[in-house]
Parts: sequence; C-alpha cells; structure tokens
Amino acid sequence: MTERMNSLWYARPAGDWHEALPLGNGRVGAMVFGGPDRERVELNEDTIWSGRPGDEEGYRIKEMIDQARQLIRDGHYAAADRLTDTMTGAHDSESYQMAGNLYLDFQTEGPVEDYRRELDLSTAVATTRFTRNGAAFSRECLISAPHQVMAMRLAADRPASISFRLSMDSQTRHATQAGNDWFVLQGQTPYNNHSRRPAGDDAVVWQKDGQGGITYVVKVKVVTTGGVCEAGEHVLGVTGADNVTLFLAIETGFTRWNEDPSDDVVAMEIDCDRRLDAAVELGWAGIRSAHIDDYSSLYKRMSLDLRTGDDRPTDEILRGAAKSGDTAALANLVFNFGRYLLISASRPGTQPTTLQGIWNDKLIAPWRSNYTININTEMNYWPAEVCNLSECAEPFFRFVREMAESGRRPARKLYGARGWCAHHNSDLWRYSYTGGSKAQHAFWPVCGAWLCQHIWEHFAFTGDRGFLADFMPVMKDAAAFLLDFMIENDDGQLVTSPSTSPENRFFDPETGEETSVCEGSAMDLTMIRELFETIIEGSRILNERDELVNDIETALGRLAMPKIGSDGRLLEFSIEAEEPQPGHRHISHLYGVYPGWMFTPERFPDYYEACKKSLHVRGDQSTGWAMAWRVAMWARFQDGDHALKVAGNLMTFKEARADMTYGPGGGLYANLFDAHPPFQIDGNFGYTAGVAEMLLQSHRWLDGKRLIHVLPALPAAWSKGSVRGLRGRGGLDISFTWENGTARTVGIQADNDVAFHLRVNGKDTVVTLSAGERLERIHA
Repeated sequence: MTERMNSLWYARPAGDWHEALPLGNGRVGAMVFGGPDRERVELNEDTIWSGRPGDEEGYRIKEMIDQARQLIRDGHYAAADRLTDTMTGAHDSESYQMAGNLYLDFQTEGPVEDYRRELDLSTAVATTRFTRNGAAFSRECLISAPHQVMAMRLAADRPASISFRLSMDSQTRHATQAGNDWFVLQGQTPYNNHSRRPAGDDAVVWQKDGQGGITYVVKVKVVTTGGVCEAGEHVLGVTGADNVTLFLAIETGFTRWNEDPSDDVVAMEIDCDRRLDAAVELGWAGIRSAHIDDYSSLYKRMSLDLRTGDDRPTDEILRGAAKSGDTAALANLVFNFGRYLLISASRPGTQPTTLQGIWNDKLIAPWRSNYTININTEMNYWPAEVCNLSECAEPFFRFVREMAESGRRPARKLYGARGWCAHHNSDLWRYSYTGGSKAQHAFWPVCGAWLCQHIWEHFAFTGDRGFLADFMPVMKDAAAFLLDFMIENDDGQLVTSPSTSPENRFFDPETGEETSVCEGSAMDLTMIRELFETIIEGSRILNERDELVNDIETALGRLAMPKIGSDGRLLEFSIEAEEPQPGHRHISHLYGVYPGWMFTPERFPDYYEACKKSLHVRGDQSTGWAMAWRVAMWARFQDGDHALKVAGNLMTFKEARADMTYGPGGGLYANLFDAHPPFQIDGNFGYTAGVAEMLLQSHRWLDGKRLIHVLPALPAAWSKGSVRGLRGRGGLDISFTWENGTARTVGIQADNDVAFHLRVNGKDTVVTLSAGERLERIHA
C-alpha cells in the first residue's frame, strides 16, 4: 500500500518531455526519459535565465495617473482602461532557460522485455529496468543536495554488456568538448528573451554590446568498471563495461540579482571539477546513501494514507480515473507527488520555484517560465507550512526580501511613493515593474501585500519571533507604499485606483466595452486589510510601536470594504457589471476565504456567504492550477464532496501536446505534471495544499483562541485513512486517523506554549499545551 502511494511507474519509455520523470535538489533539475536505445536526460539549473541586471524607463504613470483616476471616478471605465494601458507601456520579465540535454546512445540490439520505469517518491531515485538478449539492465539516477551533483548508475548482470556514446546539446548557444573520461558543455543564454510566444530566433536578442546572458558549464565525469572509455569529436565513448557511474555538475556565473554575472568559464569548470572529484571519491554507494538520508528527512516528516492502492502503471490509472470516477488512489499519489516536487525544486539557498518549478526544456517557454506573482508563485508555496516543509520556503522569503529592495525603484519612479511595490511578473533579476502592455495584468502594484502574507503565515505556523522581527521592516515598507498609493473615494474611504483584479475584465456599463480598471477591487481591499492587521498585531507582539504603525492603524479604520451585489455575490470590481468570462480561471476576489483568513463563519459571515455564491457561479471546470485553487476554496467552505469533485476534474489525462487554453481544459500529463495546459507546476502544489486543507484547518479564531479543526471537509469517498505530521498554526504537529468518516485518534505535539480550541467530530474542547508537550486522544 505505502509503495503504491509513493511511486510513479510506467511500462514504456517516455515518448515526450511531459512523460519523463523529474529529479531535483532545489538547484539542479533533470527530466529522465528512460529509453533503452537512447537515454535522454534534460537538464536545468535554477540560475540559468536570460538577461542581466537592469532598470526600466519609458513610463508615464506619474504624469497620467490622476487623469485615469478621475475617469474612473466619473464612471468612464473603458477610457480609463485605455489610458492605463498607455501609461504602463510594454515591459516584461526575462525567461528561465534550459541548460541542455545529456544523451546516452546504446550499442545493443535485440527486443526489450520486462521494461519498467519508476520514480520512488520516498527516495527521489528514478530507475529504469529491462532485459535484452537474456541480460538484465538497470539504471538509477538521482540528484544529490548534499553533494550538488547528479549521479547515474548503469549496471548489467552480464559482464562487458554496457556500451554507449555520450553527447550533449542545448537550445542556448553552446560548445562541447570530450576527454578520456569527461565531457563538458559551455553555454550562454540570450541577453534578452522577453518572448511571450514562440517566434523563432528573431524573438531573442543573443548579445548586446558584446554581452550575453548567463554563462554556464555542465561537466560529466565517467567512472567505469571494465571496458574502455575514450573521447571522440564531441562525443565520449564507453565500450564493454561491466557497470558505469556518471557524475554531473553544473555551475553558472550568477552571483546576485543586482550584480553582473561572471563569464569566467574556467572558474566554473574548476568548481565543477571540485564537486565531481568529491563525488568520485565518495562513490555511487556513498552519494546514494547521503542523498536518501537528506531527502527522506524532509519527505518522511508527514504521510497521508487514504487506504487505497492500484498496481497498474501510473498513466493507466490516470487515463482510467475519469472513466471510472474512482480517484482515491490517484488523489493520494498526486498529493505525495506535490510534496516530492516542492522538496526537489526548492531548498534553502536556491532560487524559488518558477512557473515550471526547476524543469523547462524550451528556449521560449510558456509565459517565460517566470515568477508570475499575481497567484502562481504564491501557490507554489501553499503546501510548505501545512505539509511540514517550512525550510523549503526559504528561497521564497529571500525572494520577497530582494523584491522589497528591487521594488523601491518602481515605487519612487512610477508612483513617487515610499516603500516598495511589485506587479505581476518577476525573474532572476527581481524584476518589479509592470509586466505586459494591458492593464488587466500589467497594472497591479499591490502584489507586495500578497507576498507579505506568506511572511505572516510562516510566523503563524512556527511562532518564530526572530523571523517576524527580521521581516517586519519588509511588511511595513510594503504598507508604506500602499498608504501613499491609495486615495479617498467619494465616501471618504481609502481605496486603490486604478485598481484591477488579476487578469479579469468586466463590461463597462457606459459603453459595453471590455475593461479592467475600477476603484478598489475586492482583492486589493482584502489583501491590504490583512496586511495592515498583521503589521499592527506583529508590532504588538514585538513591542515595536512607531509612527508608521500609528498611520497604518488610522488608515485601517478608513479602509473601504468590498461590496456585495444585489444577487448576494461578492463584487470583484466594486461595481455591478456583467463579465465577459463568468467562469474566469482567477478567483482573486475570494482571496479573503483562501489563502487569506479574513472571511470566515465567525468573522464577516455575510462576506463568507457572498464568496461561496461567487464561487458557485465561477464554476468547477477551469485550467489546472485554477481548479487546484478551487479545491482549497471548497475545503474552506467545509464542503469536502465538492472539493473532491473539482479534484476529480483536475485528475483528467491530458495529451502531451494539448493546445494552450485559458478555459476549462486543465488536467494532468502522464507524469502527473499539472496541465494548464501547457505545464504549470503551481497546480501540483495548489492541489497538495487543497487536500491538506480538506483534512486540517487552523486559520479561524474562537473567543481569542485558534480553532484547530480536524477533518473539516472530509469527502464521503475517503471513509477511512490516516495522517501523520500535518502542521497547524500555533506551532502544532498533528496526526490523526479516521474510520467511517469519523476521527478515531488524534495526536498533537506543541512546539510552543499554546492554548487552542480543538474541534473533532463536531465537538469543541479547549486544550492548553506547554512547549514539547504531546496530547493523545482516542475518540469513540
């Protein structure tokens, strides 16, 4: 049972990148295809981006924003939208790039039998096994975080059976060279790659003033037992080996987001050699053991067992799920896969996960495989705290700190404001200006409030006052910008203007045109209120009151609330207007339900119900990541059956070449990557967070104490199961079992002194625990 929930396996090689199996150590990523005749391993490294540090010019926001605000105030929304388009101009982030492909072309003929390709989620080792001509062949591949190398072991049960030719290529500009037991690729990314759609080399600027983008080196060291290893022209040959171990290292010239990268390939190769020499000295067994110990220390902190299993290949389970309606086994596996991906894509010291984690095989990737920070980057980290992977969020918090530094430039240059701001796209260079040329996505300077929500959530889950004190200036500076950006409405309340709701539009009641700007969207007002409240509470906890906090408290009292429409729904754009896409993928206006905490049955219950009505109208079918968000949202509405229905829609097989769609076309590829389509990893992370939300919630308050709610949204189909190691806010490690939909045992370990309401099987009790104390209860 446990193996089935922690293993992806296939009875054939990957025919496409979306069928290959992902490996990663947070920095280096690989997609393993498992071909018997040709093994392809597509490679990534998290700092291989286009571009260099820079700044943006050509904006006219300062000169035009008052005119746009007046048009909005006068009800001329379409005209204000056109003006906002003009004043933002066309600017955008750089692109995450692939490093290259490693190929092993084998010189063995004959039919392949007993083929099995597998990814063990509990060890992060990919394995390919098959027999040919009576000999059994195996390949194991991993990427070690402790030693920062990829290692691959090729073995056969018949001596002298392993012969292949090793080569590499890349879509970046590159050169290769081979030695007697090594192979090296030197590459460089474009100076500029803002491309939003594939358009060939004319969409990419490779050099400017003699400079390109990031320079990097990929080097492979080959260790053989038996046989001969020798270099050819751009190829390394191995003949008649008993077994072979490949060690691979990647180094780049990146130093810091605001510093020019190095082009010293000699130094990069020396750094590769240092890592490779250490790996060779330790050997395959030592590297493998250290890797599994390191990885398992994170993965095995928690577990989910829905008491289901399926022995079929993973792609067959996925293809059959939609037909049978039985998704329990797949639901458990996809949940674990999300945890696996977060550990593999984000570790302390690495870059945060992009739209595709650390896996991208294209020069011109969809949406540049960037940091889309109006939902997608944040969603990548939703499972981190609740699924006991708090360390994996360290790159995100470092990103927020660096964005706060970078974001001072647009705050001053575009708005004449204090503090810092960010819009909806970013990249390795911490791009913080507007992204794109249309107001519906480009003009969204309030992103800092959402990024700061994760800071408070980390404190809420851990109780780490040192962390809170360290990041309080970042939160306060985000608030300082918002204080300067907001204006008074006709009622004397504070609102944002121009205000958008990410990527959605409405019909201008005056002209019937599609437009996107208003005064005080629901999302803006909700995020800002939560930010102000957390700063006030954080300042109280830290006993650090100052004049800015006083200003924030005053502004909070004047901050407008979102509006509820005549049909009982929450108004996304502050006016009652028809929408061209009633089922739009974004549900930004419902932020206060999830991932926020402002709208609950206890606090603003009318808004809570208005959000539920809005979600019903939005519908269940959407893009992959948007359905993941809906899973979490229905969990917050304590409707587990509806959450599972949406999850079932998400667990729909998508062909690798499924056309891009912004509509109801989401699902999963054969390797369980989320399909927008195309691939976006946030759907994987959002789904895992949504399932966790179905099982445990800790965001609500009763009588001044947190409510820890066990099984708040359990679907009827999950009648029996167990969870170990989920995290609750307040520094709680929580495990429980259930049968027939009823909790049977509950165990809670406290990291800090804490008192909370515990809700189990509809009954509430107040629990007080000291730091280190554990509660164990059996429920009849």
